[in-house]
Amino acid sequence: MIRLPYRAFRRVRIASKLVPANTPDIRYRPIIPLRITTPGPTARSVVIGDAFADPGRDLTVVQRAFLRPLGPVALIHAMGHRWKGVDYPVRFAQLRLEIFAGTTIMTWPAPVGFTDAPIPYGCLLGLTGFFEFLDVNFLGSDRALEIEPNPLFRAVGGATIATA
Repeated sequence: MIRLPYRAFRRVRIASKLVPANTPDIRYRPIIPLRITTPGPTARSVVIGDAFADPGRDLTVVQRAFLRPLGPVALIHAMGHRWKGVDYPVRFAQLRLEIFAGTTIMTWPAPVGFTDAPIPYGCLLGLTGFFEFLDVNFLGSDRALEIEPNPLFRAVGGATIATA
């Protein structure tokens, strides 16, 4: 299991009457350090420092800017998606995702979509590619999340858990 603290962000665009009295101007969000890596012997990777765990999201998508350091990738699917009323293309590649905390590293293959949409984080982690493989407990009062592989993680080829 990996346990990660939420990351603090300044509260913006929330009217003060919508939050409890004496609430600090800080909001805590489930942000995960994530590495994405291309498959194969010439693997290239990039760290996305602000991957947002969003259980309401269907797909795992990354800002297209992160595609450049990976070099050419084999696209497996393309589709459109709507972000704030605008249609954007999403191009998917089969990559490896890696989350790490302390001495524990979890790695697994997953489809990742690249988008030009102005998503607010480097990556939005959704059901496909993330929550389908991992059980995630959001611990609001502890401002942390716990991530544990589920049976599908153990069944997918190439998934690993390592401790140093």
